[in-house]
Amino acid sequence: MASFARFFSLLAVAGLAAGDACAETFELLTYTPPSGWAREALQGGIAYRRTDGIGLITITASEPATGSPAEEFARMWRAHVEPALSGPAPQPQIRRDGDYGVAMGVRQAEAQGTASVIALVTIVGQGRAIGVLALAGSDEALREATAFMDSIAIASDAPGATAPNAGSVAAAADTPLETGRIVGGQPIGLFYAVEVAGIGTRRVDTATWLFLPGNRVSRVYPFGGTGLFDSSRCSGDTCGSYQLGAGQLVVRWDGGRVDQWTFATTGEGIRLDGGLYRPARAMTVASLVGRWSDAGYSGSNIYTFDGNGQFSFGTSDRAFTGSYSLQGFALTLQFADGDVRQRTIFAASAGVPATMISVDGDVYARN
Repeated sequence: MASFARFFSLLAVAGLAAGDACAETFELLTYTPPSGWAREALQGGIAYRRTDGIGLITITASEPATGSPAEEFARMWRAHVEPALSGPAPQPQIRRDGDYGVAMGVRQAEAQGTASVIALVTIVGQGRAIGVLALAGSDEALREATAFMDSIAIASDAPGATAPNAGSVAAAADTPLETGRIVGGQPIGLFYAVEVAGIGTRRVDTATWLFLPGNRVSRVYPFGGTGLFDSSRCSGDTCGSYQLGAGQLVVRWDGGRVDQWTFATTGEGIRLDGGLYRPARAMTVASLVGRWSDAGYSGSNIYTFDGNGQFSFGTSDRAFTGSYSLQGFALTLQFADGDVRQRTIFAASAGVPATMISVDGDVYARN
């Protein structure tokens, strides 16, 4: 097996600026996929899998980013590596590529009983973060994964390229978020799934699919608490047009790529590739009143809401206070120091009253 140091050295000088002609693109990245690796469509990105050994490359759909490259790297490591391989994230190397920060880190671990190398590259810029994860369990897989990493470049027109269906997206920009429902076998509105995003330093969060008028769809989480679909958060790989038929959901993303998943409606919501997405339901003030702690292992962040429009948020030792208002999926927090924040909120559990809520993607459980 090639040495850990050698792979890290290769990764540290990986492309991301060379701009060589590449065969495929995903959001702001261009790259040459490994020859012979099978391409797979994921709900949260794409993957390439080596069919005759341990080799896997995934590219995650970009997400809103507020942290530094190092912080976003640590968050992605917790979300995408720790569920399968326990242990802390490596200390990443950081460098700049124009307007983007790039964090890169590598670890050796055992995967499926084989000594393997795991590498994560996180690219942060323009308010978004995208991750590239590679797993290699043989010398040949390692060479091919390294060649893939070396081929990556940030597209010269990122992030300002106009998507083919940008007009359709813009037309839906003022569409209010709606409670998810099934009408005539077709989903309408917002659907969610609760996901465990790590082990040890666990986070529990929500992933969403939003089905819009005109057979439009977005898998971007509706951050921000405006209560409206925000088309500015779309990219060519996160918003598109869809068709249903023969137990399949087929999506043509605005960047031109086409993906499909098995699809079914159930009494609980919809199933995409076997994963259950329930209808998101707006909260009322009466149902929100109470104490809610984050659903991860720590449970350290706590929201409390009373029936008179007052709230607190923080830990048991230190909490910020203020007033709140609730309208549909939009929660507005007016802190005592005058700071105003908006959050998207909905019930993240079946049954009434709700036992969990999603607040800008993080899940909180009723105490």
